[in-house]
Amino acid sequence: MKEVKFRWVDRILINMTIQEKFHVLFWFPLLLIVLITAVLIHQNNQLRRADLIEGLELKLQHAVVLLDQVKDVTDLKLPDGIRLADSGVKGQHQVGDAMTITVPTANQRFLSGTVDLSQLSLWNGHNTTFTLIALAILVMAVVSYYLSSFISNSIFALNKALSRVADGDLTERLNFIPTRDEFSALAQSIDTLAGRQQHTVKLVHDSAEALELFADEFREAAQEGQDTAASQRQYLDSNRHGHGGDERPRSGKSRAMPMTPRPRLVTPVRKPVKALPASIAP
Repeated sequence: MKEVKFRWVDRILINMTIQEKFHVLFWFPLLLIVLITAVLIHQNNQLRRADLIEGLELKLQHAVVLLDQVKDVTDLKLPDGIRLADSGVKGQHQVGDAMTITVPTANQRFLSGTVDLSQLSLWNGHNTTFTLIALAILVMAVVSYYLSSFISNSIFALNKALSRVADGDLTERLNFIPTRDEFSALAQSIDTLAGRQQHTVKLVHDSAEALELFADEFREAAQEGQDTAASQRQYLDSNRHGHGGDERPRSGKSRAMPMTPRPRLVTPVRKPVKALPASIAP
C-alpha cells in the first residue's frame, strides 16, 4: 500500500459509507460507457446520413447527364428511386424520416429522389451493441456486489474484534490467513496487538500477586519482631522490679546475682518469594 495525502475529494468520500462508495464506483463508469456509446452511435449515424445524401445527389447528377443526352425521355431508364416531374422545388426537403432532394434539368424539368432516414435512429441496427453493453453492465454489477460484500464483511469483522478488545476481551482473535490482501495484514496486526496486550496484563497480574505475597510475609515478620521485642522488654522490667527492694548483704562480699538466661532474639525466617519479573514489557 502507498500512503496518499489527504485531498479535497477525500473530504467528500469520508462522509460516505462503503456501500455508497461502491454505488459511485459502479454507476459512474456505467453512465460514462452509456454516454460515450450514445455519442459514438450519433456520430456514426451522422456520417451514414451524409453518405446517403451524397449518394443520392450523385445519382441525380448522373440522371441529369443522361437526360440531357437523349431527346426522347420516354426511352430513358432512370435509376431506382429517381423520379422525373414537370414541376418541383430545388433543394433538400425532409418530412419525417424521408429526405427528398430535387434538382432541375436542362429541359425545365425536375428530377427528385428520396432517402429513408429511419434506419439511422439511435436504436435501429445496434442490437448487438446494446446487447454487449447489457452483458457488460450485468458482469460489472455482479463483480461490484461481490467486492462490496467482501470489503463490508471484512470491515465488520475488524470493527467487531476491535470493539471486543476495547471492552477488555483480549482473547479475541481474527485468525485471518496470511495473504496479499490488506485486510489480512490489518487483521494480523490486530491479533498481534491483542496478544501483546494480553501478555502485558498477565505480567502485571503476576507481579501484583508476587508483591502481595511479599507484603504479607514482610508484615508477618515485622509482627513477630514486635512480639519478641515486647516479651524481652517485659522480662527486663519484671527482673528490675523484683530485685529493687532487697537489702544489701552485711558481709563485704557481694552476693552474686543469679544468672538469668538472656532471651534469645528470634530472627524471623522468611519464606522464599517468587522473583519479580525484570520487565513487564512483552
